[in-house]
Amino acid sequence: MTFEPSRTWPRRQFLRHTLAVGAGLAAVDLVGACGKSSAPPIAAGDDLGPMEPVLNLYLWSDYLADNTIPNFEKEFGVKVTLDTFESNEEMIAKLLAGASGYDLILPTSNLFAALFANDLIAPVNRRYLTNWGNVSAIFVDPAWDPGNAHSVPWAWGTTGIAYRKDKVKSPPDSWSVFFDPAYRGKMTMLDDIRDVIGTFLKYRGKSLNSSAPADLAQAKVDALAAKAYLKAYVSAPVK
Repeated sequence: MTFEPSRTWPRRQFLRHTLAVGAGLAAVDLVGACGKSSAPPIAAGDDLGPMEPVLNLYLWSDYLADNTIPNFEKEFGVKVTLDTFESNEEMIAKLLAGASGYDLILPTSNLFAALFANDLIAPVNRRYLTNWGNVSAIFVDPAWDPGNAHSVPWAWGTTGIAYRKDKVKSPPDSWSVFFDPAYRGKMTMLDDIRDVIGTFLKYRGKSLNSSAPADLAQAKVDALAAKAYLKAYVSAPVK
């Protein structure tokens, strides 16, 4: 699917197109527009200009240790403000509603085309990314951000099934566990469209990235059927 960089969409249409884009498994750090502050600037000592006194972050919840921000503020002499989100959709909705001034946000790779289309991100300055040589080759020059012009790969992984061994005696070995009447009302799924749809694509032996209408239609049917067995859709609170 091709997105026009200068095009702006209503939120509902934007989300529908965003969710149609195939996603990789990499999560990425991404630099956006710098925030403004009335406080005096701090000298940076290089050609980036004066260092701003505030660093504005918009990240997934529960991603930082309790001492990360205090230690950063102490080391660099800047104040850090932190906003958090629980899903890509929540993050996008806030940005589209006009939230701005974030220096760093943390979307997943499947959102980049839509972020570009709405001019929501700015390029990174590769000159100052001194550890770039340590990035694995598989994360360099991705299709969703050619040349890593706007992002730095941060983490990647898979979604699986977690269970309490004191409550579940036989380890789940299939996504069909979400239809098991023995656990009705005692299971949750991540509050994420990609993970939910992906679960039921895999349940039917399909690719996580399938865009075949028949596959997606069946995944929808299965997801709706599984909903009756769930307690909730939650992300961070599940821990």
